[in-house]
Amino acid sequence: MQMRALLSCLVLVLVLSGCSGRTRPVSDGGGSDSFPTVVPPPQAGQGSAHDRGAGDAPDTNAAHHTDTQLPSASGNATSLTQHTLPEGLTPPQVPGDLCAGAPTAKQDTSHDARPVPYEVTFFIADDAGASSVSTEERSALLDAVRGVSLLERLADQAPDSVTGVERRLRSDEDEARNVLHSRGFYAGRVEGRLDVASSPLRVTLTLFPGPLYTVADSRVVYRAGAGHSEVADDKAGMTGVVGMVGPADAPDQTSASDQTSATGQAADSAGAGDDVPSPSFAHGTPEEGGMKGRPAGIAVPTADADSAPVPEGFPRALSDAGVAGGAPARADDILDAVARIPVFLHERGHPFAEVTGTRFEVDHAAHTLHATVTVDPGPYVLMGGLDVEGADDVSRDYVATYVGWRPGQPWDERLVERFRESLRGTGLFSGMEVVPADHDDATGCRPVMARLTYGPPRSFGGGLRYDSALGPGVLAFWEHRNLWGGGERLRLELPVWERRQEVVASFRKPFLLRPDQDFIADAWARNENSDAYDQRAGAVSASVERRISRHLWASAGGTTEGGSINDHQGPERSYSMWGVPLTIRYDGTDNLLDPHEGVRAALSTTPYTGVYHEWRSMVRSRLDASAYTALPGGRTVLALRAAAGALHGESPADIPASFRFYSGGGGSVRGYAYQSLGPRDGDVPLGGGSFGEVGLEARTRITETLGLVTFVDGGNVYEESMPRFGDGMRFGAGVGLRYYTAIGPLRFDVATPVNPREDDAPLQFYFSIGQSF
Repeated sequence: MQMRALLSCLVLVLVLSGCSGRTRPVSDGGGSDSFPTVVPPPQAGQGSAHDRGAGDAPDTNAAHHTDTQLPSASGNATSLTQHTLPEGLTPPQVPGDLCAGAPTAKQDTSHDARPVPYEVTFFIADDAGASSVSTEERSALLDAVRGVSLLERLADQAPDSVTGVERRLRSDEDEARNVLHSRGFYAGRVEGRLDVASSPLRVTLTLFPGPLYTVADSRVVYRAGAGHSEVADDKAGMTGVVGMVGPADAPDQTSASDQTSATGQAADSAGAGDDVPSPSFAHGTPEEGGMKGRPAGIAVPTADADSAPVPEGFPRALSDAGVAGGAPARADDILDAVARIPVFLHERGHPFAEVTGTRFEVDHAAHTLHATVTVDPGPYVLMGGLDVEGADDVSRDYVATYVGWRPGQPWDERLVERFRESLRGTGLFSGMEVVPADHDDATGCRPVMARLTYGPPRSFGGGLRYDSALGPGVLAFWEHRNLWGGGERLRLELPVWERRQEVVASFRKPFLLRPDQDFIADAWARNENSDAYDQRAGAVSASVERRISRHLWASAGGTTEGGSINDHQGPERSYSMWGVPLTIRYDGTDNLLDPHEGVRAALSTTPYTGVYHEWRSMVRSRLDASAYTALPGGRTVLALRAAAGALHGESPADIPASFRFYSGGGGSVRGYAYQSLGPRDGDVPLGGGSFGEVGLEARTRITETLGLVTFVDGGNVYEESMPRFGDGMRFGAGVGLRYYTAIGPLRFDVATPVNPREDDAPLQFYFSIGQSF
């Protein structure tokens, strides 16, 4: 009993000694309190540099500790030692904060008594390999490290002790090392340093990238039913990329299964819920060695004797999937290439193709990566007819009209995805699953199974608007998307402003006589009192729109408009006009309501004839175009627009004022009042025979729901029948906020004229729904 008590006291002394060693800066006795360099944990197959001479060979059989080595100025190392207790003896419980807060005679406790603020700096050292790192790559590396850094993320939440800062630094070392590996610097090193003599604490994280590794060779092995994989040992001088814990300069033959994943350590040190960088290669299942925390064994395919012949045209190497030999061995690029291989097969008759194994090896001597990808192509499948389950309120013939494949052709997932997109575009379904059926039909083809969930066919809503010229406004709408079971859409809108009130109805009947043709009808009634004219009128139009290709449409129809109008230059007059609108439009954007990439363009020409205090005939044409591109990082979108219009056949003064061209306001040139640009009689806008406009926006997402926009608009209206871009154009500039919703962004803009006229207001405000273009 006395012996057990004596051993317990001895254990307590040893534990307390380890705790104080963990937090005490090691000094050479010279009185310096500066915190020593924090050395990364020794890796499998590599003893600490402080445990052996510079010329000693690595000891692959030595036991290694994962605790951080804290070297003194003399080069000796202080290491936490694991103490083994006699069997059956339980160590005493030590409070968790005892180690973190136990000061020593030489320790400065001023930082431990209150939050310890710090400043962190990241930089790339000019080591032997860094000279080949481009400026862009340096910037990308530093941005990536900052993005996963706990020190950076929690800088405004100072820890309660120097130990807390050290823990964050250790985590950041692991994360930075993973970043280097993921970007192809597999010999990269990371060094962290704390300077406790400074106030606030100075923390430095230095990256030593080393050489950029490249893809040496790769191959794709096809094997039916290749669900089995093995864990193989690394070859001499080569280290499995998954985990990447082997030393770059260690040509030992340590078993990969005995190594410890640095990626797993990083995930643990970051804490639950923290964002950590992806492992060097994270493809596949945990059994394949591709997930975080997996020991550094590498999944490899079974014997080549089971390999299937490579079909003609199928990828044989990563170079066929976008990563050529000699390209930088960046993890994201290689994993993207691996992911493209089954997609390629899905589009060429193999809907069940999947990657079943991957092997990645790094040759540190040659600074190269070798890759082997095992693919199970699955059966060759011919597409059959369409089977539909659910959504009984929608006509089966209507759903089948969206089918774009021919029974008997090889399976093509692109056609299936277009079918999904078409169904989503109807707005009729709240859920859908489109997959190969689990059986072949009598002809040997595989039916396409569409499991559909019918959504609510009706919706209604509303919103608020504001325009400096039109005043406050509201918009209310009601819509039915399946009027008679065939996707017929009826929408009623009530946009009401202080100076303009409208009622608008639109109807679309899809698949009129043929699957690529729709019938469209529109009607409106309007009462408007603007600075340019007072109008009470209505219009009705009908047209047939045909889809020429995936992104191109053309339409033709008829329209009539009539009412009374007063252009403030004479008495109120009635008018009646008839026209034949002809339109062609292109839409290659990625999103109808909030595009990030692509181009849109529409050209409309309408010959008119009618009566406006005598018989009039004219041709009115308009061209609108816009382009969108996302900047690197994806958070900012540049949007550019241009528009122009022209009247031929009549003078602008001889046609109803509502048929002339106007510019200015929220839908054209922000910063100027509604319809105010161009020829004027005093303060009355006259409109013109042509116009030209341009606009540029930078749309930046601040959060998932909030965005900031800066913009410049320009334009003018001309009396002549052809616009003169750049001649007398008025420009406006401003900023805006966007609140993103499922039905599009809410828009609030403030604009000012850049080259104003004497009577232009200094600010214009706009509040509406949807992007400006």
